[in-house]
Amino acid sequence: MSATEQAYTPTLADQLTALRTYCARYGTITEDAARRKPGNTEHNMKKSLIGRLPVREEITECEYHRPPTKAEINRGYGATHYRTFDVAECCHPGTRIKKRWFIAQDDGLRYYE
Repeated sequence: MSATEQAYTPTLADQLTALRTYCARYGTITEDAARRKPGNTEHNMKKSLIGRLPVREEITECEYHRPPTKAEINRGYGATHYRTFDVAECCHPGTRIKKRWFIAQDDGLRYYE
């Protein structure tokens, strides 16, 4: 590139104008980003629950497992730990669809289906 042909660098005013144009055309950027954000649990929960069956009504407990912690391995308790939970604790809120993993409220460890 010669000295007379310089690359175009947008100024702050150009960038703000483009941002206002985008907001006017597509809504606010924050709403659009929130819809696509990975942490948006409502949007992701709808996607992840498609095709999953609920727990039957007569089931009251679900069994989950977790790998041993480093402290348990050091003390010689290095086996996979199994535990039963109440259905309300291990299902998605307002449904009877089991979570694939969750963090137990009492010990703070992650349990897997």
